[in-house]
Amino acid sequence: MNTKPPKESEEHGARQQTLFEMPERPRPADGPDPPGTPRVKAANRSQVCFRQFAWNDILPEDHETRTVWAYVETIDLTPLHELIDAVERRPG
Repeated sequence: MNTKPPKESEEHGARQQTLFEMPERPRPADGPDPPGTPRVKAANRSQVCFRQFAWNDILPEDHETRTVWAYVETIDLTPLHELIDAVERRPG
């Protein structure tokens, strides 16, 4: 078992711990520079705040999350449910 503490990285201006070594991303030797760094939001893992709310109440009606949510609700999970041994009225 690995007992070393997680490494810290300096991404996005904040110190974040990583669980394992991350390899360096190779850059092309003789090519043009990449078009730019993708704009992504990083989680602020040092923020501590507990709130009680329902996502349905705080998401705007036209939020893209609702599209994903609607799609996920249509997925047939029967094949996965059939693999579950713990079911009602029976130990598993």
